[in-house]
Amino acid sequence: MLPRHTHRLLSFMSVCMLTCMALGQTAKPRKPTAPSLNQPSKQTVPKDQAPTPPPPPLPSNPGAVEFGDEPLRIESIGLTMPLPVGSVSQIDSAGNIVGGKIAAKDQRWIIRIASPKGTESMTTAQIGDSALELLLESYGITDKDANVLGTRGRLISREPPEGSPPILISGKPADRWYVKLPPLEGRNDLMRGFTVIQAAPGQFLTFELLTTEPEFERSRGIYQTTIAAATIADPRVLAESRVGAITAGLRLFENLGTDAVKEIVAANPERWERLYRPSPTGSAQDEVEVAYRRTRLSIGNRTALGSGGTSGSDRQEGFVVEIDARLLDGSNIIDSRSVYFMSFDREEEAWVLTNALRTAGSASKPPVFRETGGRIGKSMTVRVDGTGTPATTTKPSVRDEGYLNQVETVILPRLLIRHGVTAEFGFYAYQSSANTIRLRRDTLDHPPERPEQWRVTSRPTEDSRPILSFFDSAGRHLRTEMPDGSFWEPTDLKELARLWKSKGLPMD
Repeated sequence: MLPRHTHRLLSFMSVCMLTCMALGQTAKPRKPTAPSLNQPSKQTVPKDQAPTPPPPPLPSNPGAVEFGDEPLRIESIGLTMPLPVGSVSQIDSAGNIVGGKIAAKDQRWIIRIASPKGTESMTTAQIGDSALELLLESYGITDKDANVLGTRGRLISREPPEGSPPILISGKPADRWYVKLPPLEGRNDLMRGFTVIQAAPGQFLTFELLTTEPEFERSRGIYQTTIAAATIADPRVLAESRVGAITAGLRLFENLGTDAVKEIVAANPERWERLYRPSPTGSAQDEVEVAYRRTRLSIGNRTALGSGGTSGSDRQEGFVVEIDARLLDGSNIIDSRSVYFMSFDREEEAWVLTNALRTAGSASKPPVFRETGGRIGKSMTVRVDGTGTPATTTKPSVRDEGYLNQVETVILPRLLIRHGVTAEFGFYAYQSSANTIRLRRDTLDHPPERPEQWRVTSRPTEDSRPILSFFDSAGRHLRTEMPDGSFWEPTDLKELARLWKSKGLPMD
């Protein structure tokens, strides 16, 4: 098992963010001085320390690592990586840096992935130098006056050697090094590997290995073989795909004006839905209830937001969406209320999201968390606060074209069906989970097995697993299939109350 890392052991994501922050800036002198990312690379090894000979080469047989059937796909950076059998994976993001993680189930090794950007003149060696410098400095040896005397980290190997052409991985320039670090809490020595690949000028992918010395040889084989088996899409092809999807989204709103939205609102004033996990018997009584929600659409004004309303006249008319929901999470009950407002001209919006968490049977006051957002034109402000947590305020950057209001995200499937064009659409939309604006993709088509129906495949972010929603020929919602295998289905209050009460579930 890997030991818990402390602040001395810089995480890979931190290294990547620091690298990006350094781009285009002049580094202040340090002891020792860190290389600028805009200068030629140099080896960052203490003068009194010579690199040890490189480790022996990996076995040439790629079958030494067995991969599962389902790879890790990070669509936003064009990366597809096979997953070693017995590993787990996840996709991460920090600001505009998207990455992920692959790890052994027992955490004996971890591979962290990130996608830093730089200038077109930058090289893989420069990024590799900076990451190595930061890591060795974090294990620096200093005197009483804080002068750096050396480092407790030791460079094991570096590819390519200084002055040599870069190595190639998947036909792209790359740089790689391995470092040995002292143990934490008296355990085994730590081993770190770092590989950076240039996907295109100014665009990089970085992969960091974290393991311990006893696991190093086996982990290094898995690490290098997994990276070598990865496929990296051409960033130009990704950019063209995004432009095509966003263009389709722009055409949607060119063809559907305010009147179309008003008609959708009038036709769907209220709907109830339940979220459940299916049972082998197919009986609703045997299904596991997860959540329910009521969605109301109307024409109103900002007063629907209550005291959480943002700037603008409270009497300004527009579209209002109200969503009340309850989610069961073990012994916890999460009650949420979301209210969204959008002006008729789409230039202004505001929203308030409130979540209350309580434990079943508890009489204590539940903690409450709230998100309040507003936008006028291209200026957006979002504030998040909650019980026992400090408030934070962010100002996400709104794109010039292709922005989707929060109200529109709720009714988007019906907008697509009304538009009636089978295609992939792209929109930039604010994501509460990431506290930023991300590109989402939605595809409208007809399922081959039921060509009379409509199918909307939604990815709230490019890296999200698909959400499948099905509608009849008239646009009435039939069901939504979630990535975890659960289903949203329409219902009514009477049937919902009967079902939940028959299962002894709380609705009060």
